Amino acid sequence: MRKLSLHRVYGCSTAHRNSIIGLPDNRVACLAGSYLVILDCLTNEQRYLSFSAIEFLYISSSGLLMGVIDRFTHNGDTRIHIYSTKPIDLLCVIEPDRFGSFIGITINKNDNLLMILHNEPAYMITIQEMQIEFDEQHRFDMTDLASVRVVHGSVFNRMIKKEITPHVAFVSFCPYSLNLFCATGSALFKLYEIDNQNVNQQTVHFRAEFYIFTCHCWLDVNNPIEMLKDDLFTGTSNTNINSLSMINEKPSKIHLDSPSKSNQISEDIVLYLDICASKEILPYFIVSFREYILVFTPITVEPFFQIIARYCLQKIKEHQIDFETHNIHKMSYIFDNNFSFIYLLTDRNQIFRYKINQSNNNIELDEKHIYGFQAYKILSIGLCAHKSWLITLGGDNSIKIFDYKDNNREIISKYIPDNACIATGSDPYGFHICLAMNNCFQLYLITHYELRMIHQYETRSIRDLEMSQSGHLIAVITNNIIKIYSTIHFNLISQLRGHVGKIKQVHWCRNDSILISCGTDGMIYIFNIFTGMREGEIITKQYRYMGIAVTNDCNRIYAITSNSSIKIFNNTNLEQEWPIENGFIPSAICLSKSERLLYVGMTHGMIRVYTSPLKIDTYIDIPAHYSSIRRLLVSYDDEYLVSIAESAYILLFKQTINNLNSVSSQYQFSQLSIENVDIVNEQERTQTIFEYILVTKSEFDERKIKIKEIQTRINEFEAENNLKLSSKQLAFSKHLNNYSNIVCVLSCSLTMSTFSIDNCEN
Repeated sequence: MRKLSLHRVYGCSTAHRNSIIGLPDNRVACLAGSYLVILDCLTNEQRYLSFSAIEFLYISSSGLLMGVIDRFTHNGDTRIHIYSTKPIDLLCVIEPDRFGSFIGITINKNDNLLMILHNEPAYMITIQEMQIEFDEQHRFDMTDLASVRVVHGSVFNRMIKKEITPHVAFVSFCPYSLNLFCATGSALFKLYEIDNQNVNQQTVHFRAEFYIFTCHCWLDVNNPIEMLKDDLFTGTSNTNINSLSMINEKPSKIHLDSPSKSNQISEDIVLYLDICASKEILPYFIVSFREYILVFTPITVEPFFQIIARYCLQKIKEHQIDFETHNIHKMSYIFDNNFSFIYLLTDRNQIFRYKINQSNNNIELDEKHIYGFQAYKILSIGLCAHKSWLITLGGDNSIKIFDYKDNNREIISKYIPDNACIATGSDPYGFHICLAMNNCFQLYLITHYELRMIHQYETRSIRDLEMSQSGHLIAVITNNIIKIYSTIHFNLISQLRGHVGKIKQVHWCRNDSILISCGTDGMIYIFNIFTGMREGEIITKQYRYMGIAVTNDCNRIYAITSNSSIKIFNNTNLEQEWPIENGFIPSAICLSKSERLLYVGMTHGMIRVYTSPLKIDTYIDIPAHYSSIRRLLVSYDDEYLVSIAESAYILLFKQTINNLNSVSSQYQFSQLSIENVDIVNEQERTQTIFEYILVTKSEFDERKIKIKEIQTRINEFEAENNLKLSSKQLAFSKHLNNYSNIVCVLSCSLTMSTFSIDNCEN
């Protein structure tokens, strides 16, 4: 059966605070919409785990267990997935209980206690005892051990003289004890001790209502370190854990050494604070702050902590231009193969890895860039009409062209200094693409794996571009006017008018002679390019059109509207109106080349796949993104689907037959109406073949050089084989001569022995 599965993820997401974790065996896990991407740092291979909406990631201190909190309903209900990491295997799924949704988890150092933090207002903590056998069957058992309520009501803030409600944001077990754990958050810091099935509270008093804690770590059982909302952290030390509740002295405080100081720290800075410590790197602990990685060590005098090393993220090779500095979004520590590593995810969606080299009195970090695609977000994408090329334009003003079938081979990677905002797909030959700025757009030639601008068109207020199917025309959308330009003589051919609102999408058809447009004014127009006149119109002003998909003969138009419905027009006549169930709002639409599958992207990030003609229960929902889907594209051979949203990653789906490596195996087209879907063998499936008519001299020279290199390799291989055969023949001849001499000697000795025996007998 045919099915749609995730084939590749380009980029990663910073949608949540806990959006990256380090895994054993040189692997790292990051988020990309509804998928958890497990990346091998050595081979760059990817695996994917599919969820509804990931809220939280966690890796145990041993690195053997991984936890994922997934939101699976629109009401905010969450569940917990516990995985083993060697290999990645699902152990159990914990469904919501009477205490509410889950917002955090932590596992102790022996991997036998699981602590679950529930949602407000009580912020209940439940502790489960786990029994795991790491064998081939991965036997798993879990029983309830204890529970405690963290928040009992509001507290009085003596600084602002108001009552505030504490919140819990972070919980963790002490890695040096089996019965201590900590809970921190807004106006809250508490220590607890587990005594059999009882949980005893050990409160640390240092006017906690004044602070908002973002995270914490443990140096030992008597020294938890807490990161605060502003640019400082505090440490609490005592020799007796039972006397922590009696502390009245002020805690030690230290300000992070940063180049810029201000009395008011913005909210964005909160995202760039993180801290980690481990027994493998003691007595040091590591703090990430903005673009810096700071290594601290305890000292005996105030302020009791000292910075011994400071590292700044370096510019990576893909971005040699002097961009603004990376800010560290999240840091994750892992002890892997007798080495300590920290993985960093920056606000520009880049992943770095630091190897910690620790000597007697020093600690050093070796930086390595692991993974990255486009920074900030994907502005625009395009596909080549007859090549497996994907064109992307990112918020870092870089454009990338790569072959998604040829092992993601990069063809172009170029920085555009003119703040481009839109990129089109290339022509069928892969020669030209267009990039749009605010007041102009440029036509580029793809040659020698480079982009060369050949012409700049001057026009204002460009909102979108669409290259024609043959590549000789460009439709430029400027608010409510469509301008048609030529890529041959670079002149303005016509201006298409009629819309009174913003134009959302245009579509070329009938060998580039017809252009169909839709707008927020509730109108769909069918324009003749040669005459500049309207051949048809659809006027429905009671709702707005968000996008259209058109068949090859232009007879049928699929339109998504603002009232959550799909309208099907046949020659400008309304043929069918199909409401979108579950109250989903459509944001993008695309029709397959076979015209049998209709893809609709929703504002909450889901892709709904319909079969044509539309019938009851002839669709499936595929979780894809966190935010509204902006663009859906289908490849020339109808095998791949590309989607982007308001994010910095691209999802590439593939229609496969019995792909065992697929994660999204549940999204099978066999769930749909069978008569509307092709069910054929892979060997019998026909592919669209494109024959190149134009061959440039450079391509001919490159192929000639490649043929010469291959011939040279063949000659070298033959010479090497002949040499090996000759050496083996000589060695064999030498051994043969030795054996012949031995046989002759033995024969002579046998003859002499026989002669001697005969003489003795006589």
